Formats: sequence, C-alpha cells, structure tokens
Amino acid sequence: MSNPPTNPAPRAAGGPLHAPSAWNVPNALTVLRLVLVPLFVWLLLREGGHTDSNRLLATAAFVVAIVTDRFDGDIARRWNLVTNFGKIADPIADKALTGAAFLGLSYLGELPWWVTIVVMVLVESVEEGPDGPLAEGRADHQGPEVDGTTRLTDGAHTVGDLVSAVVVASEGADLVAEVTP
Repeated sequence: MSNPPTNPAPRAAGGPLHAPSAWNVPNALTVLRLVLVPLFVWLLLREGGHTDSNRLLATAAFVVAIVTDRFDGDIARRWNLVTNFGKIADPIADKALTGAAFLGLSYLGELPWWVTIVVMVLVESVEEGPDGPLAEGRADHQGPEVDGTTRLTDGAHTVGDLVSAVVVASEGADLVAEVTP
C-alpha cells in the first residue's frame, strides 16, 4: 500500500518541493500568541484590573505576543513554511489579541467604548475585504501584494496592534512612574 500523492508547494528558490509541515516554528509562535491572549486578559482584569503588578504583567504578556506576531510571518515566508493552518490561525490570533486589548481596556474604563467599536469594525471590514485572508481560494484573489504594494490589511492590522500596544504600554509606563520613587 502506497501513500497518497501530495500536492507540492510552489518551489521558492532553493525551497522544498513538498508542502511544509504544520509543525513548525511560525505556527508554534502563532499558537503561543493564542495562548497568551487569555493570560493577557486574566492579568489585565485580575483584582479589578487596577493593580500595578497585574498591569505590568499584562503589558509584558501583550508585548511578547506582539513580538511573536512580528516574527512568525517573516520566518514562514523566508523559509517557505507558509501553511494552511498558519493562514487561518494567524489572523485569528491577531484579532483575538487586538480585540482582547481593546475590549479589556474599554471594560476597565481606560479607553472609550466608541474607539473600541470603531477600530474593531474598521479592522474587520478591511481584513475581510476582497484580498482578506479568506479570499485565497477565489478566482479574483490577487494575493498579498498588488503592484509591489503591501495590502491595506497589513496596514490596518499594524495600526490596530500599534494602538493597542501604545495604550497598554502607556498604562504600564504610568504604573512604573507611580511605583518608582
């Protein structure tokens, strides 16, 4: 009995002739980011969400998650490790992290609810547009770059993460200033 044939992945210069395994570093970083989301939320909201130590730990968890987001895609593309799992899980992890930060900060009264709603609606509508991550199988999908420009989704995603990071980090900085003499 022979193994069924597999569809080879497109070969990059010097890349493998077969589809990469889903068990790889970029996907492990994505899973780590998914695991960090509930930890971040728990730390952010623990003890009413207003203790200095929990805010600093929540900020650290958020920063680690952002760092994994920065590297997973770069590694996957550089080493031809892009997988179907990564194409699905990465945007879910991104939205979960960004959404958790906005929702948590609004719940705590640190960010107006209207900001959370506007950003979440805008990011969702931009990411799921004609070239969103779920469009790959469509005949009209143009891929991640059109005419050498990065998709608008990358810009919206980066803005969402940046705003979340700035808000969480500024809270952490305020806490550090309050704690240090």
